[in-house]
Amino acid sequence: MPTQNSINTDIPIEVSKGGTEQVAHTAYSVLAGGATTTSPIESVGTGTSTYAITSAGAGASPVIKNLPTFFELLAADPGAPADGDTWYNTTTNLFKGRDNGVTVTFTVT
Repeated sequence: MPTQNSINTDIPIEVSKGGTEQVAHTAYSVLAGGATTTSPIESVGTGTSTYAITSAGAGASPVIKNLPTFFELLAADPGAPADGDTWYNTTTNLFKGRDNGVTVTFTVT
């Protein structure tokens, strides 16, 4: 027997009437506005305990990605960071971090 919703039907309730138009959702998944009028609500995933939901910019679905796993104040530059690492060099006022294979460096003035 199909599960009955609050209006006593197993037919998904339309978004315009307060529903999601979905038959089922992934447990613990984050729901977001969908990309099309035929898919107005979508699941963007669950991530893990070190992940956070972040904007992917205008016109794009949000993403769940890893937060920086390492931040340290250093007196010298130890070299290239690994993905998720961020540090601040107290001698040169330089921040350095890496995400998805891209290293970013900037100086605090």
